[in-house]
Amino acid sequence: LEWSKSVTDIREQFPLLPIEETLAIAEQCGIKHPQVPSTNEPVVMTTDFLVDVGSNGSILERARTIKPAKDLSSDRILAKFEVERRYWLRRKVDWAIVTDRDIPVELVKNIEWIHAYHDISGQLNISPSEISKVKQILSGLLRSGLALTTSASTCDDRFGLEPGTSLALARHFLASRQWRIDMHKPINPGMPIALLE
Repeated sequence: LEWSKSVTDIREQFPLLPIEETLAIAEQCGIKHPQVPSTNEPVVMTTDFLVDVGSNGSILERARTIKPAKDLSSDRILAKFEVERRYWLRRKVDWAIVTDRDIPVELVKNIEWIHAYHDISGQLNISPSEISKVKQILSGLLRSGLALTTSASTCDDRFGLEPGTSLALARHFLASRQWRIDMHKPINPGMPIALLE
């Protein structure tokens, strides 16, 4: 969600309040409302993600529940989802279930690999002018077909940088979208990466 350019806000474990509403929905559906097992007190239900998405100049809310596909065979889970679905339907908010089958694996792996490098302030001992030089040389080496790690090591040696600095910068250039690549193809640092322009 953070990677998506259209997502402007993300709220996790969004509470479905007031609780009286989910209690009423559960009763209408003949569903036992979730409770605290030790006290049998009703628990506030939540939706995993409520996100604001920019679309055609306006912002739309999207409610998303995340579950492994194998869990969708549970009647109890589906019953709780029905309460959630009806809660959001009343608010005219698009609600859907997202499973592991809906998430592109390579994209997720790539985002995980670069995510921590989006903001590198204070992480690397390198000046902005050196970063600019590394970016230029590294781009040229990658476009010549050299592997990412080979290109990064060459830059580290050329500029007298601590080993790993140029690779960290490459991850930053990808995370901050200064470089564009096909994020649905696996990033293998030991192989070349194709920069898109």
